Formats: sequence, structure tokens, C-alpha cells
Amino acid sequence: MKSSYKKSASLTFRGFTVAPEVVQSMVGIDAKLLGEKGLPMRSNRSNVWRRSVAQFEIEFADDFPIDGMVPALLNHATGVENLCAVRDRISPEFIEVNLVLPIKFSESQDDGFLEIETLGDLYELRATLGFSFV
Repeated sequence: MKSSYKKSASLTFRGFTVAPEVVQSMVGIDAKLLGEKGLPMRSNRSNVWRRSVAQFEIEFADDFPIDGMVPALLNHATGVENLCAVRDRISPEFIEVNLVLPIKFSESQDDGFLEIETLGDLYELRATLGFSFV
């Protein structure tokens, strides 16, 4: 059985007051997900966004090394310097980076690490790092 999940990394800004489209424009790439506080999550649904969100994502080949995922995501999302400028301008409640690692049905489970420079970039961005092992 093969997992339907793809190896990916996402960067998410949550809890800001500007329109999510403004965040997308400031980052400079298309977002995977935009949601505005108080508006419906999906059409014809009563659930509303509790906080605004702008999520940017990149997918990777199965053999892409874990240690390269965060740097590739940050570069794809126009770099740490620009992302820090966006953060400073929109003042989100928090920023998160999440790695999706589909290992449940994998023939081999690769191990990984994060370079000190990558940890420094996450620190500079003031972002949390999450892992989803699926």
C-alpha cells in the first residue's frame, strides 16, 4: 500500500490583521492556502476562520534529503530576509514550518538532521518547526 501523502514542507503565517492576499503579495509567490479571520472556511459551511492564515508549500521527490527541505522552502518563499520583513510588517501571532514525511508505507525510513544554519534561519524568522510523520 502506498501513502497518498507527498513529501513536502510548508511555511504558515497565522493570526494577522491584513488581508491574506496582501501577505501572499508581500511574500511574492502563490499561497497554497489563504483564510481570513471571521470568513467561512469553505462555501456553504458554518465554520469560520478563527485567525487569518497564509500558507506556502513546496513538494519534494521521495529521495530528497530531509536536511535540504527547510532551506529549499525558505528559498522558494523568497528567502529569510524577505520573510522576516513580511513578519515585521504583518506581526503574525506565530509562524510555523512543517515537514510532511510520508514514512508509514515507505520501504526505507531515512533519518535526517538540520544544519546549524537552518536552525539559525528558523530562529531568525522566529518560526516553530513541526514534523508530520504520515
